[in-house]
Amino acid sequence: SDLEHASEDCKSNPEIVMAAVRQNGWALQYASGECKDIPEIVMPAVQQDGGVLHFVSEGCRNNPEIVMAAVLQNGRALEHASEDCKTNPEIVLAAVRQNGRALQHASPELQGCIRRGADEHGMGVQEYASTKLMPTKIV
Repeated sequence: SDLEHASEDCKSNPEIVMAAVRQNGWALQYASGECKDIPEIVMPAVQQDGGVLHFVSEGCRNNPEIVMAAVLQNGRALEHASEDCKTNPEIVLAAVRQNGRALQHASPELQGCIRRGADEHGMGVQEYASTKLMPTKIV
């Protein structure tokens, strides 16, 4: 990434960081801390590759819209989400639908609920999360 070798001034300039992130979401890892906390910069990065959630600010890891975009692209991004997001049934189900292994990063309550439901219906967790069998009230 060009941002990797850029000056600190460039790494903290939101317009430059936004342009870099639009070319390659992973460029966000080289941005300043302030830029990693701007949802308008973070969103296009996680939409390209949910794994970029690893590099964003705590505030953005707790932003349900940003986390949802990340897990829709890469379910395993749930690992880097805030604890609140890991207890959000919609986010967890989206992550598990995208990648069944994402379940290991969900809250223990949701893990248990989804595993029990999958077992009761003789399905894998990814298949179960993709069905309409999920209760509307999970925990």
